[in-house]
Parts: sequence; C-alpha cells; structure tokens
Amino acid sequence: MRSMSGHKSVNEMLSDMVRAHKISKMNGEIETLRERMKAVADVEVEHLVDRLNLAPFKV
Repeated sequence: MRSMSGHKSVNEMLSDMVRAHKISKMNGEIETLRERMKAVADVEVEHLVDRLNLAPFKV
C-alpha cells in the first residue's frame, strides 16, 4: 500500500491510471489527426480538379 503514490484507495489509484492511459491514447490520436489534416492541406487543387474531371459521374 505504500507504493500507491498518495492515493486513498486502490480504486482511486486504478481510476487515475485508466484516466492517464485514456489521455495518452487521445494525445496519440490527436497527432494522427494533425498529420492527416496536414496531408489534406498539402493537396494541389489543380491536380484534384483534374482527377474529379475523370470521375464517371457528374461533379
């Protein structure tokens, strides 16, 4: 129990660990989204328009 870093109970310690894990995972997802948004922002508009003109449906 001494190694619980000042937590009042095991449940509180586990809740803090779960919260820290979720925050860490969300930060990783945020970085992935930032990378994808940057990739979308780097698309050349003229190239995209040319590709859309090749679409088999009316754009």
